[in-house]
Amino acid sequence: MLADADYTPTFWAWSNLLALELGQSLGELRYLDNRPSFEFARHVRNAVAHGGTFDIRHMVGPAGFAEFEIVPALNGTPLADFVSPGDVMALFESVLDDLRNDFLE
Repeated sequence: MLADADYTPTFWAWSNLLALELGQSLGELRYLDNRPSFEFARHVRNAVAHGGTFDIRHMVGPAGFAEFEIVPALNGTPLADFVSPGDVMALFESVLDDLRNDFLE
């Protein structure tokens, strides 16, 4: 049986893929608004694209999701020191729920 640590690279690979796709899709749809969870998703996507480290050049608005908040002081912090792969997957689900609600209203 594999230990939890043996699964970690696979979980990060999937969550990084989700973060990249989510950020790219929201950007292409021009759907990045000032919702804290969308801004959070943008920063997570950028961290993945910059080698897994936050590269915070500007904050468009508050960036929060669940109990997490991204602030400029996190610049240079490894993403893995801030959230887990499960948190990234939960963010993806939360943003999808927001989008579903927008289109159903």
